[in-house]
This record gives sequence, C-alpha cells and structure tokens, in this order.
Amino acid sequence: MQKQMNAKVLEQLNMQGVTDNSELELEFFFYTNKQDNASNLAIDLMKLNYQIDLVDHSASDRNQWVVIGWTTKMKMDLQTITKWTNQMRKLGCENDCDFDGWGTQAD
Repeated sequence: MQKQMNAKVLEQLNMQGVTDNSELELEFFFYTNKQDNASNLAIDLMKLNYQIDLVDHSASDRNQWVVIGWTTKMKMDLQTITKWTNQMRKLGCENDCDFDGWGTQAD
C-alpha cells in the first residue's frame, strides 16, 4: 500500500516538474504513545543527519507524541523513495513509533 501511495505522490510531484533525477528533502511524520519512544526515535533520525523540527504532544491527541523533521536531499524516483519508506517504517517499529508518511515541497 505504501508503494502505491508513494507512486501517487510522485505522480503529483511530476506534474509540478519534479523528475526521477530531482533531489528534494522529505518531511516525515511519526506518532507514538510515549515520550521516551519519541525521543529515542529522534536520536536515531539525527544519526542519519536528519533535521528534527518537533518532538511534542500531538495537537489533536495529548496522549500521542509526534516526531516531525526533514531528511537530507534524496532522488525522487520510486525505487529510492520506496527503499527510504521501508527504512522509516523499520526505524519506527524499532522505537515503537508509527511512521505516518512524508511530504515535500517542489522547488
């Protein structure tokens, strides 16, 4: 399912001029029910040289914690994005966090 979502997002970005060879930073979102999980995930993401913008309670649910940040630039082809998505899902599982997806801004 995630691969299908990635393909749809990439298709929309393609309509905005983003190609397989374009390199963009991706904004990512994770959720968890414990502050320690969120903090540990943020540490693991920083080890990948990712920027962490927020580790805090979710605005919509004070029992949930959210981790939001940005990757380094990466190619915007389906293979790269799918591999990265799988890595984020695995990292989320290792920290008892749910990877909720990604977004980006076309240059």
